[in-house]
Amino acid sequence: GFSGARCQSSCGQVKCRKGEQCVHTASGPRCFCPNPRDCESGCASSPCQHGGSCHPQRQPPYYSCQCAPPFWGSRCELYTAPPSTPPATCLSQYCADKARDGVCDEACNSHACQWDGGDCSLTMENPWANCSSPLPCWDY
Repeated sequence: GFSGARCQSSCGQVKCRKGEQCVHTASGPRCFCPNPRDCESGCASSPCQHGGSCHPQRQPPYYSCQCAPPFWGSRCELYTAPPSTPPATCLSQYCADKARDGVCDEACNSHACQWDGGDCSLTMENPWANCSSPLPCWDY
């Protein structure tokens, strides 16, 4: 089609949809929607995935998606896994020295502190014999 006061501007091979206008830009003719309500909405096809919300726009593709984390991408089609939890660190600097001393040390009885070197293990005859408090040594 042609546009302009004297039909001097051609959009060439660019075919605009209902309600759109051909606009000449430095990179060539482009379709533009001056009023998104009058144009075919890009949201009509529900392009946003994974619960993303669709918002009509004036230029192709005539929509933008607002994605819910952890999804992203032009259609919320991409997924970013949440960062993994770093391994816990033993908070007591003395646990390495207390490990395997035959005493179940409460401060060292955790996965991060390697279960006090096995001193709180159920393989002992009475794992609570030397514990300073009644704690379930198998929990962490």
